[in-house]
Amino acid sequence: MPPAGGFEAVRYKRNLPLRGPSGLAILGGVTALCAYGFYRVGKGNIEKRYVLAKEVQMCRTFSVLRDGKRVK
Repeated sequence: MPPAGGFEAVRYKRNLPLRGPSGLAILGGVTALCAYGFYRVGKGNIEKRYVLAKEVQMCRTFSVLRDGKRVK
């Protein structure tokens, strides 16, 4: 039979300590990392466009110098 006064209350709540950054901090870090990555990709695209334009310009210059006349 149960004891007089009933059984002791069962502790079911988990009392875990807070560890690590919060979800908002992780979201902010991921957002900042993605923004920096997009910035670097954009900067690389601009540089690639500049180098390609410079290369086309050099090819045109050398073809004019090589033949002595402009080749279309």
